[in-house]
Amino acid sequence: MFKIALKECRHVFENLSSVVDVGGVSKLIHQEFPQLKCTVFDQSEVVGNLKGDGNLNFVAGDMFKSIPSADAVLRRRQKI
Repeated sequence: MFKIALKECRHVFENLSSVVDVGGVSKLIHQEFPQLKCTVFDQSEVVGNLKGDGNLNFVAGDMFKSIPSADAVLRRRQKI
């Protein structure tokens, strides 16, 4: 479903140079926009051992303390 939204909302991402994704769908964004610097920001137990590749990076941290700087910050709503 997120892939469809990316294709239909390309204009949202086209003028960005960087994005921080809190909780992790940046891998899909990176596939669609490889020139965009994408950072997946999540807890260390989630991203601690993951390696990036150029414009896709993984950063561990706590969103309640600080979030890395970027043109846009995405946060997916969790279903309860």
